[in-house]
Amino acid sequence: MLHTHKVSGMSCSGCAHNIEEMLSEIKGVVTAKVDITTGTAQVEMKEHIGISFISDHFKNTKCTLMEI
Repeated sequence: MLHTHKVSGMSCSGCAHNIEEMLSEIKGVVTAKVDITTGTAQVEMKEHIGISFISDHFKNTKCTLMEI
């Protein structure tokens, strides 16, 4: 199952890399690919993971994720 999310708060490729790592650490996430030029994250999941659960992992960062 592949979901695309809008990412705000990224300012460099290092941010994108950190977001990919944080997403990959969430149980059930298979792969995460962040594109800084489009400001999106494509997240492949074993089964649906709600955006509120994902967003909780970013509450102490400058980044926010929203469903598209």
